[in-house]
Amino acid sequence: MTTNKSVAVIGLGPMGFVLARTLLDNGYHVTVWNRSAEKASPLVTDGAVLAADPAAAVLASPVIITCLNNYETTRSILSTPEAATALNGRLLLELTTGTPQDARTAETWAQSFGAYYLDGALLATPRQIGKPDTPIFLSGQQAAFEKGEAVLKVLVAT
Repeated sequence: MTTNKSVAVIGLGPMGFVLARTLLDNGYHVTVWNRSAEKASPLVTDGAVLAADPAAAVLASPVIITCLNNYETTRSILSTPEAATALNGRLLLELTTGTPQDARTAETWAQSFGAYYLDGALLATPRQIGKPDTPIFLSGQQAAFEKGEAVLKVLVAT
């Protein structure tokens, strides 16, 4: 299990914002990136770091959470040579809604850049994040889970 209290959150819609806020409120060094940078302002005011671009967000932490519209958006954002190369050795925790095939494709894609990969389904509303027994279904390899276990425990308040 990693003890590095650093995480990057890419995508600050209603759920991504709450994920970042919960981690920030629990003592994590949080780096954020969103296509609309103004969504990050309240988080930055409270100590989060706004990354200049997705590659900078990936480089800022060993754990990267994406919470975007779909899997294609994640790949599009992280497919720049700088971001894709930076994934090597890091955990990509995809919390985007999709199909089992989307998850398998995303795992293969992430692993092609040397990333660990976990796919998660949040069975919660934003206000449930960080509360006891928040349901998150995960799939991925044990080594990937171990890299993200501490972060996941904050999100589900175990």
